[in-house]
Amino acid sequence: MKTTAKLSSKSQITVPSWVRRALGIGPGSRVALRLDDGRLIIERVEDSIDRLCGALRGVYGDPDRYVREMRREWDRYPLD
Repeated sequence: MKTTAKLSSKSQITVPSWVRRALGIGPGSRVALRLDDGRLIIERVEDSIDRLCGALRGVYGDPDRYVREMRREWDRYPLD
């Protein structure tokens, strides 16, 4: 799909909603801009947090159970 955009007085453009959805970006998202043979290419920059999200899923099993066990352990050996 192709569309046009007009530069504002501050040289800004609005990225159309269909492009934002296709790229999976929203307010605060980072994008990379590059020129390729006279064309502006916009690419989503994957955030480090997004890459790591879920990386440890399942490592500790059930998170609620893990937290309960850790709290019992802490209670057994108070710092005082």
